[in-house]
Amino acid sequence: FDCWCGGARARASLSGGVAPRRRGVRAGVNSSARGLRWKRDQGMPEATRRKISEFAPEAVYHLAAISATSACGNDETTRQAFAVNVQGTAAILDLIGSLASRPRLVFASSCYVYAPVSAEQPQVNEDAQLGASNGYARSKLQAEHLVAAASTNGRAHV
Repeated sequence: FDCWCGGARARASLSGGVAPRRRGVRAGVNSSARGLRWKRDQGMPEATRRKISEFAPEAVYHLAAISATSACGNDETTRQAFAVNVQGTAAILDLIGSLASRPRLVFASSCYVYAPVSAEQPQVNEDAQLGASNGYARSKLQAEHLVAAASTNGRAHV
């Protein structure tokens, strides 16, 4: 499945805890967490949308992305990376905009949207020069623009 929404992870996050560790699973990942799953290319089923609405989340953590250069493109963004990283973000924005609970969006972007740094100035902040140089970076920057626009026009609380 391409998409997942899980209650155990959300409850652990909201309580400040970490989901229990399972053998063979990294700390903080609960392999037995029950969630709602759907195929990205088939759209979110209405029953899934209804369950999320009934849950009335206070926050939505959008952490999904494809990041491997081989899947995203060395130069230009691949269709798959665009579908997941850009269109997936648009779908999340549409979802949270439709929820009565008006959840806050926590969006994970990437340092790769910024221009390369020098040894003298190895850190970046949000004011650094943009310089997305591969398909992954370009797709994350496009997603950032969608999130910024949704925040500016009131569609999302970021």
